[in-house]
Amino acid sequence: MVLVGCAAESEPEKVDMAKASDFNAQLGVAYMQQGNNEWALNKLEKSIAQNPDNGRAHHYIAELYRRVDDYAKAEEHFQRAMELLPNDMPLRENYGVFLCTRGDSAQGLRYLYESLESPFNTAPAGTHENLGQCALESNDLVTAEKQLRTALQLDPKRPRTLLSMAQIAYRNQQYLRARSFFQRYLEVAPQVPESLLTGIRIEEALGNLDTVASYSLLLSRKYPDSDEAQELERMQSRGTNR
Repeated sequence: MVLVGCAAESEPEKVDMAKASDFNAQLGVAYMQQGNNEWALNKLEKSIAQNPDNGRAHHYIAELYRRVDDYAKAEEHFQRAMELLPNDMPLRENYGVFLCTRGDSAQGLRYLYESLESPFNTAPAGTHENLGQCALESNDLVTAEKQLRTALQLDPKRPRTLLSMAQIAYRNQQYLRARSFFQRYLEVAPQVPESLLTGIRIEEALGNLDTVASYSLLLSRKYPDSDEAQELERMQSRGTNR
């Protein structure tokens, strides 16, 4: 009787803990979206402590660790998430992006193509964008441009895709084409450190030094601690922004 009583009491508690875990996982995602990684980590760790089998919490915390370049912990939680959610295509696609980020493009592309071919893929433009980004990171400009073009055909206003196309055109020394993609990017997204540095390079190549100076000042003043600001300083010390 005592054992039965304990079991009856523990079941509601287990349900409550699962709900609490889901709630904290969602809070963690919200903090991630706000850029508050410290609070996000706190909530996601709490979520997993409340329910170690919460696959989404493992997925979210893996993404958080990827953002802060803690690849070992990201790998650990991605693997656990995929054990718990083996048929979750967005999860497997994000794992592919993670593999590309850490330099394993071959494996990353395998997961991304798997996601692209899935009948449950409801966001193919994003998958093509991720495929393009992965190819770009491995310096395969031909594949990158092909995938990014497909992404733009499906969704012409994707900021990340437009900026990447501008970068590819710049690397191919197609500077007017690069400017065209860059201007399309500015129509749909605000300037960020990466876009400012991209714009600096394009406009310098086209001889538009006033815009170069304007973008350089904005990058240095608004984002002084960014990697792009540090790169700009190095380029200026070499006497070139390219």
